[in-house]
Amino acid sequence: MNSRITYFFRHPSAGVSIAKVSQVFVNYFKQTRRVCCYTVPYHTTGIISMFRNLLYVYRHRDREGINHLTGDYHYMVLALIGCRSVLTVHDTVMADNSQSWAKRLFFKYTYFVWPLKFAGRIVCISESTRRSLMRFTSRTDIVVIPDAVDTSIFSYSPKTFNAACPRILMIGTGWNKNVERELHALQGLSCRVTIVGKLTPAIRKAIEETKVDCENLTDLTDKEIYGLYCQSDMVLFCSLYEGFGMPILEANMAGRPVITSRIAPMPEVGGDAACYVENPRDIGQIREAIKKVTGDAAYRDNLIAKGRENAKRFLPSVIEDAYARVYDSF
Repeated sequence: MNSRITYFFRHPSAGVSIAKVSQVFVNYFKQTRRVCCYTVPYHTTGIISMFRNLLYVYRHRDREGINHLTGDYHYMVLALIGCRSVLTVHDTVMADNSQSWAKRLFFKYTYFVWPLKFAGRIVCISESTRRSLMRFTSRTDIVVIPDAVDTSIFSYSPKTFNAACPRILMIGTGWNKNVERELHALQGLSCRVTIVGKLTPAIRKAIEETKVDCENLTDLTDKEIYGLYCQSDMVLFCSLYEGFGMPILEANMAGRPVITSRIAPMPEVGGDAACYVENPRDIGQIREAIKKVTGDAAYRDNLIAKGRENAKRFLPSVIEDAYARVYDSF
């Protein structure tokens, strides 16, 4: 059954990561089904902007086909009541990190309780996200489908490891990326660091304090980011919070050892193909992991080999088949 699929994406001002990971399977379905794609016109979480987005989705909904909300703006499900709808949930950060009780209550119902009640099908990108979502619903039909790594860009690229002065790649500069602690863990170690993302005042301060040799790059294309993976010797990704953790897979695909946090969902994504830090708030643990990867060639080679195998679980063909089963379940 090949119903037409209409995809709705959040406004790019909210970030392009969801659109990028969704585009991997959307491009596949463009070849096999009739597909329409829309990006909602407003970003802010104000009542007026949310109402305008709801009106936009209502006007562009497909009464006969399947409507897929690809993530973040969960409340838009309310414009699809009576239609076949799929909601992909990436994380629960809107409920977890709101500062005031009023905002937490507002987001609890508009982003989670009501959308989860009315969505035809619900997909989470990790088991960790699914467990977190169960605070807001008693539904037992939630499916876990991870993000796919983009094999049109990422592939294996072997490189001789520079143990004397490794080039270390950090992806992202948000509050959850833990960059300041990572920089302090590198203090005094011989290395060169590339940080992708806009530097915050706190990160700038950490660079000044630690004197770590850093370069900062922003506004890169996916191919340029892949080039940075190829140039790097290892990837440092000790986040405090993630809905998924795509840099783990990208490092696996490129053939780079990756150091990450042993917090959900990182082990779910990395399996046995990553070097884990038990407590990412402990600078000493991060430092020891860096020294272990740098100093143990056999350990590095084992991580790289296991990483290439681990990445196969997240190939586009696997993820596309999983979404096809969701669409065909209506």
